[in-house]
Amino acid sequence: MAYYGKTLESARILAYIRRYGVREHEVMKQCRLETLKARPEDYDMMIMPEEATFLSFFIEVAGYKRGLELGVYTGYSSLALSMAMPDDGELVCCELSQEFVDIASSYWEKAGVKEKITPYVGDGVGTLNTLLENGEESSFDFAYIDADKEQYDSYYESSLKLVRKGGVIILDNMLWDGKVLDKTDETEATMAIKRLNV
Repeated sequence: MAYYGKTLESARILAYIRRYGVREHEVMKQCRLETLKARPEDYDMMIMPEEATFLSFFIEVAGYKRGLELGVYTGYSSLALSMAMPDDGELVCCELSQEFVDIASSYWEKAGVKEKITPYVGDGVGTLNTLLENGEESSFDFAYIDADKEQYDSYYESSLKLVRKGGVIILDNMLWDGKVLDKTDETEATMAIKRLNV
């Protein structure tokens, strides 16, 4: 959902939604604003507050207790997911970068959810294979996928095995900022999303 108000009209709609439709936890706000300041070049890797609010609402209403997240970045989405889960919930987070896990971990601690989160650092495909090898099949209520797009299909296929029957797999960026409509865009990331969509 990388949609950051690219026209005046969309910016006004976004401001309206954010004013009336978002209840952002103070630690999440801190994470978002500090990430914007420190990492303006890749800030759009973070989900928007509107999406975080929806994810939190969905997870809480569904009563999910065990989740899987692929792609942590600075921890904003994992905050949204873990804070919506019960006190005995667990969010298994997969992230390639130790730097990002360290940044995210500081926010998890501030929000009081660090004990709910089990981070794995390394290649996501390898981590999912390890979980399957360790007998974790059908043990998750949901999976949230927002990592390197080229591996989306592999993440999805593994998540189908890891998420229990009746669970949910949520994939971010499936419209890819409109690039899925561009017939001339044959970049690996765009093609991977197009293939998964059909």
